[in-house]
Amino acid sequence: MRIILIGFMGAGKSTIGKELSDRMGIPLYETDTIITVSSGRTIDFFFETNEVKQFRQLETNALLSTPDNSIVSTGGGIVESEFNRAFLKKKENFIIWLDSEPLKLLKRIVKSDRPLVRNLTREELLELYYKRYNLYKSCADLEIREDDEQIVAAMIEKEVCMDKAIKIKVLPNIGKELEIKLNEPKRIYEIFQMLDMDSSDYLSFKLNNSAYVDERKVIYKDTTIECISICHPEGRWIYQDTAIFVMSKAFHNLFPNSSFFVEHSVGNAVYCEVFEKENGFNSDDVENLKREMLHIVSRSMDIIQVPVFLKEAEKIFEEQNRKDFLKNLNYFSPREVKLYRCGSYYDYYLRTLADNTRVLTKFDLRHQKNGFLLIFNNCSDSEFILPEKLFKTHQEHDKWLNILKVHNIRDLNKLIDSYDISHFILVEEALHEKKIALIADRITKDERIKIILIAGPSSSGKTTFAKRLSVQLRVCGVSPFVISMDDYFLARTQTPRKEDGSFDFECIESLDLPLLNDHLQKLIDGEEIELPKYNFSSGVSERSFQKVKLGPNNVIVMEGIHGINDKLTESIPAENKVKIYISALNQLNIDDHNRIPTTDCRKIRRMVRDKLYRGYSAEDTLQRWQDVRDGEDKNIFPFQENANFMFNSSLTYELAVLKKYAVKVLRNVPTQSPVYTEALRLLDLLSFVKDIPEELVPANSLLKEFISGSIFRE
Repeated sequence: MRIILIGFMGAGKSTIGKELSDRMGIPLYETDTIITVSSGRTIDFFFETNEVKQFRQLETNALLSTPDNSIVSTGGGIVESEFNRAFLKKKENFIIWLDSEPLKLLKRIVKSDRPLVRNLTREELLELYYKRYNLYKSCADLEIREDDEQIVAAMIEKEVCMDKAIKIKVLPNIGKELEIKLNEPKRIYEIFQMLDMDSSDYLSFKLNNSAYVDERKVIYKDTTIECISICHPEGRWIYQDTAIFVMSKAFHNLFPNSSFFVEHSVGNAVYCEVFEKENGFNSDDVENLKREMLHIVSRSMDIIQVPVFLKEAEKIFEEQNRKDFLKNLNYFSPREVKLYRCGSYYDYYLRTLADNTRVLTKFDLRHQKNGFLLIFNNCSDSEFILPEKLFKTHQEHDKWLNILKVHNIRDLNKLIDSYDISHFILVEEALHEKKIALIADRITKDERIKIILIAGPSSSGKTTFAKRLSVQLRVCGVSPFVISMDDYFLARTQTPRKEDGSFDFECIESLDLPLLNDHLQKLIDGEEIELPKYNFSSGVSERSFQKVKLGPNNVIVMEGIHGINDKLTESIPAENKVKIYISALNQLNIDDHNRIPTTDCRKIRRMVRDKLYRGYSAEDTLQRWQDVRDGEDKNIFPFQENANFMFNSSLTYELAVLKKYAVKVLRNVPTQSPVYTEALRLLDLLSFVKDIPEELVPANSLLKEFISGSIFRE
């Protein structure tokens, strides 16, 4: 194995190469020395006589002449040749990029007698550094930013010395584990070949719960490799964002003067609205877009993450007519922004993407008014059916955003900066109240309705919604009283179990449905009943001695995950009940192509509430989240179209209020935790948002359910 040192002038390649050679007992070869000996000329000669092209050819020859099991110190420009970069990436080479702050490098070399330093100004040298930066990055297996050459040499020796076998754990599926030992560093795809596995079956790989990499990554120390497949919980998001990226590239190829906005998810699809398209966007345009996507997929094009300096990023997105992203550049660090490149097309994505277009094996496009649906069929063969009520609710919320003139985080931040945010909050809260009042008004106009059933996924604000709805019902002259579904659980001994043997308290069969329906029917008929009381400690139902009877102006309110499942109240006539679905259907974006998923908003809500009121850490919440989502997929989402009313509990400003709570708990997630990468992603998301003081949030707001100060919290 060759250990090859690359980096800009002044990075210390020669000094560290000598130190490393002495430590490891491996010969050092310097490409500049090889050139001088083989040509009989100094390096200065080639630059002073303008024979740089000949020098670069000799440099390539020098690189190729170095033997295996050696340390190679290269010139700063070695990476400018595409041939050289291909050679550096060969599996028998281990590439170490020595880097430092650009100004530090310039300070080291400015007084040197290097030919380039003599001929270039300070600004030109900085520009050369920026130009080579991405090339170094693309070749490196290991990046080191440290100034003490002895420390650097010790770090490298520790990483690459093979005095013991490298222990590798591979997790191809959740709950499954393979182990292998290596005698030398190998790339992930080589490790998989040794295990008789195909690395191309996976979208990405997560190393030691801390970083996503592709199959070309060199593994040189003890490592756990988690394989992210298409149907892995994290793989679904990678697949979806990769599909959006490929679609964006195809859209840019076909309609360079038009733009689109990823509005919102709807089932296993996203709705994209098209703008600045002459004669609108029709079904023929959708078919052309799909064909272009399939063409890109068939070419198996690499998708590469590249760090780009802001000045270069600005130029790229100006050429791509991405005004939305240009307005976001001030949210990134002064140094660089990490973009994804496929061919000549660039885009920014908060989440990790797959490393090749070939992974998009299942997707579809369908024309929808003013745009199209991008459908993800990666984990299902069932036909996509548009949930009409849910889509209408999203579109209604989009109209709200048009009224409020807020679609991206930067629009929200402008309101915060201009001190107009308090007025914005009052308007948005008023829109919520108006919607709740309209629902209450429609319910009370039908005297036959005696039961109100409320359901929705976790952290949708169901409790506060039910209490605010009760207030509006009283305004309409109706007095509601609450019946708890939890008191209708079957005895523990009768509770169904999951495949792993644990109790399945979330399935509808865990409820005593005959008793519940009998009680509801008797109440509707004007009879008196005694409510049950479930003892969660003993796992049995007890007498409550609480007797209730439905008066002429009373309605029953029941809130729970099965509220909109017809099986819950199947013996109750449809005219006697109304079903309400509530969810936080966020439509705020980072930019036109980066939406903030609804599940992220609910996840952050729950994480904050769990910490404040239940004592759970962010790690606890994040580790439980997939179980929560599995339960929603089974017990809630399939029935959402059964609802008579849908209420979107999302508040456009909420992330700016939740941020201070969420950031604090997310920073405490341990680096070795399985959810560490997810914590980092959420921190990146929240970094785009400015803070809003919680004192500006009204006491009856749905958001108060997740922080403090709710007027409804007992």
